[in-house]
Amino acid sequence: MQGKHATIVRPTQERAMVGYLETTRSPHQDRVIFLLSMKTGLRAKAIASLTWAMVTDAAGQIGEAPGPRTRINSLEPCSATLACFLGDTEVPTPSTR
Repeated sequence: MQGKHATIVRPTQERAMVGYLETTRSPHQDRVIFLLSMKTGLRAKAIASLTWAMVTDAAGQIGEAPGPRTRINSLEPCSATLACFLGDTEVPTPSTR
């Protein structure tokens, strides 16, 4: 049995989803989860298993981190949203990403 290929999400669909997430009860959390899935390719179980140590460096800063299994290697696409989730900045709008 062959597996299904992932569906490619167009930028307009992504913006629509991010816009919808702004109306939910936990918009920051929902946006972080969505962007981690979209931008890093993490699946639901991997996202649910994340710890802050996996997304921050020793100084507590969000960003690139070494190690293939213990840290997420490419957080650049969603680092602004993660920073907002931590309360450091305002949520970036889709047009400023």
